[in-house]
Amino acid sequence: MLETLKNILYEMLLEKHVSLAMVFKKEGEIVWTKGRRIVGKNIPDGDGFCKTYIRECIDTGKIVTKENGIISTKGMKMSESADRLMVKSIIVYPIENDFFLYIDSGIKDIFSETDKELFKLIGKIFNSTILYILDKERMTGGISGVSKTMENIREKVLLYSITDETILLSGETGTGKNHIAKFIHYSSGRTGKFMTLNTPGIPETLLESELFGYKKGAFTGAYKDKRGLIEEAEGGTLFIDEIGEVSLNIQAKLLRLFDEKKYTRVGDIDERIANVRIISATNADLSEMIKKKLFREDLYFRISGFSISIPPLRERKQDIKPLVMENIIYLKGKKPGLEFWKVFEDYSWPGNIRELISLLKRIGIEYNGRKIGADVKNFFSSGIYEAMREKDIRVRNDIWGKFNKGETFWEVIKIPFLERELNRREVKSIINEGLVMAGGKYTELIEIFNLKDKEYKKFMNFLGVHKLQNR
Repeated sequence: MLETLKNILYEMLLEKHVSLAMVFKKEGEIVWTKGRRIVGKNIPDGDGFCKTYIRECIDTGKIVTKENGIISTKGMKMSESADRLMVKSIIVYPIENDFFLYIDSGIKDIFSETDKELFKLIGKIFNSTILYILDKERMTGGISGVSKTMENIREKVLLYSITDETILLSGETGTGKNHIAKFIHYSSGRTGKFMTLNTPGIPETLLESELFGYKKGAFTGAYKDKRGLIEEAEGGTLFIDEIGEVSLNIQAKLLRLFDEKKYTRVGDIDERIANVRIISATNADLSEMIKKKLFREDLYFRISGFSISIPPLRERKQDIKPLVMENIIYLKGKKPGLEFWKVFEDYSWPGNIRELISLLKRIGIEYNGRKIGADVKNFFSSGIYEAMREKDIRVRNDIWGKFNKGETFWEVIKIPFLERELNRREVKSIINEGLVMAGGKYTELIEIFNLKDKEYKKFMNFLGVHKLQNR
């Protein structure tokens, strides 16, 4: 439906001599524009449109046009901004859900009745689209909750589904970043695929060709042309997971992609145009990485203009019950009692939503009885923790076995951790065990982890960014 709206607006711009079409929220956030270039992402701070008439429409809640005397054209003085922009006709139209449609023309002295009917249709389509997205969101897990924080996130997700701007999602592992990215894509109306670049799972040497593709003969083994993820996501969305793990060299090329929507296949000389919306995600503190010269500041500003920070579940305990109820099917008909809720709310949920859903599935299969009481805590102690201890032993033996064979920290710890095969507790346990062997000295620890002296700074930066140091 949103794609239909965009196509109608495009045809309208061509046929109705519209210079600028813009949709904005009552609070001022601009969510969609087509036509003349504007500056800024909100009405108060932006430029390139006529604010006087926008304020009038917001204040009165009425359609603002020449006919009702609020806007004057022939023989009457226009506002200063309209005069500067050489705008001859303007209409500001309120639609439901506190959204507004702004349209102006530098060619037409007056919009015809046919034009106005089309504009009203656009408003109705846009309102239907917003309602569609809201209804779809209510049926979608991972964005649930009654906390004020989650209300704000849902509001942003709605707005960002409409715009084509780049988005940055930040938050701990398991908070639902991938889920939110997919929701934004499928609600956006974009007809292309949703493609994921899992940066931690791809060696740096292959990341460029995986992203941009390559031309036949570009390197040994390049027997034919290969499409990259950007091409695969043509007309759709590219989700860059853990963008903080991308090298500075690739960051520079990503910046060009963001700024110019252009890229070049590896081994090719022809530029290609990218029709793709990019959503990035990170569980690292990119501002700290910028201070340590590990992440480009200009790229950060480019990807973070529209951003959503997703808090861990332990910081929004009031959202636990809605999440459980949304996934109640996994309990297979068993009913949570009062003691169940207390146990769940007392737990810290280090694995966030992903851990909660996994636990519900296990309780649904293994719990005896129809009503779940306080004994559910056994799944956190003697049940889960005992299994965790057994898993810890297996993981520990496997990791140290790999170190003994000469594999490096990057292979044994970094990649599995970033791919979520190892959790933070497991990694810190190995690091602490290694520190005991190294007499508490990180300079000695890198030798135990099969790293070279020159990799010490990189190693310490990784620990710092991901909060893995022994404190």
